[in-house]
Amino acid sequence: MAKKSHLKRRRLSSTAEVQVLSMSRRRCAICYGLLGDTGIKDGQIAHLDRNRNNNDIDNLCFLCLNHHNTYDAKMLQAKHLTVDEVKIYRMELYAAIKAGVLRRPSVSRRVGPARVSSRADAEIMMRLFDRRLKLYVGFLKFLSHVTEKADLELSFLYRFSRHITIRCFVFGDDIEEYLQEVKKKAIRLRAIRRMVQHEKDNERLQKLFEEESEVLSWLSDQFDEGQRRFKKYLQIDWKPGAG
Repeated sequence: MAKKSHLKRRRLSSTAEVQVLSMSRRRCAICYGLLGDTGIKDGQIAHLDRNRNNNDIDNLCFLCLNHHNTYDAKMLQAKHLTVDEVKIYRMELYAAIKAGVLRRPSVSRRVGPARVSSRADAEIMMRLFDRRLKLYVGFLKFLSHVTEKADLELSFLYRFSRHITIRCFVFGDDIEEYLQEVKKKAIRLRAIRRMVQHEKDNERLQKLFEEESEVLSWLSDQFDEGQRRFKKYLQIDWKPGAG
């Protein structure tokens, strides 16, 4: 008969617990990072690497009950929040708390120029602008790759899909729907080019060439269309004399 293990889970020291709670002010890092929510939460201290014996302060993060359960759940079909992703949200939360920015305005999905009236607002809006700009730059790189390359790798499509998933929360639903449409067109272009390589019937081959031309033309037009759609999210209305 196998002996039972006498190894016990290491208890979180009161010093580490107080340190995490004081640094977070009981604000959930994921609520802050994804939703801009700085409300005080009922929550728990999560082990980011999911190893409950690793009580290193860098591995600890205060999360609300809902996000702690979601983070720890092993859903094989879902894309998990990664350790590094949550650490970024935690870092931003700690920086905001240190700067005295606890009442973060609900601007994460705002359309149109964002008005900035204080230094705290400016810091928040610049972080928001930076996140939005990264997705827009990624979108332009994606279009360039799709329209210039003869073959579109599945790995490149996967990276773009992941880029959308991670960053689209700082835009409205219109941008997410638009990017999904662009992705579908790119996937169709890839499929057409693969079919062309194996098609022997001249009539069907001609139809494939025509569709390829139409899809490629549509994708090329998205450089201007994308600029128009993203523009309203990349404007900041700086108020003179703001302090």
